[in-house]
Amino acid sequence: MKSILIKTNNEVVIGDFTFEQMREQFTSGYADSVKPRKLDSKFFMVVDDEGLLNESPINLVGCYLYGTEIHGSPIAGDIFLCADTGGEFASLSDEDARELKRLADEIISNYAITGNN
Repeated sequence: MKSILIKTNNEVVIGDFTFEQMREQFTSGYADSVKPRKLDSKFFMVVDDEGLLNESPINLVGCYLYGTEIHGSPIAGDIFLCADTGGEFASLSDEDARELKRLADEIISNYAITGNN
C-alpha cells in the first residue's frame, strides 16, 4: 500500500509497503496505529508500539503531527503515514502522498536541529 515512511534521521520516503514491511521497520516488531491530531481524520500514523520502551530516537515529524506538545506523549522510532478507510489501512492517493511528503519536509526544515546550527 502506498504510504510515507518518516525515519528518525528525517528521511522521508514515499513507497509501497505491506503491513509486514512496516512492522519489520520497528525495533520491537510491534506496530500500533494512532490518529495524528494535526492531520485530517482520513489519515493514520503507524508507529512502533514499544519505541519508547526500546529507547528508539524521538521522531520529530511524528511528535509534531501527534501533538506531543499538547499531551506530552512523544513518538519514538520511525513512522508511516497511511490512509484510513473507516478504521482500515489503505493506500494514499498520489495527491495525498505528495502533500504529506511536502508537509513532512516543511516540518523538518522548520524544526529540525542539525549539526550545522
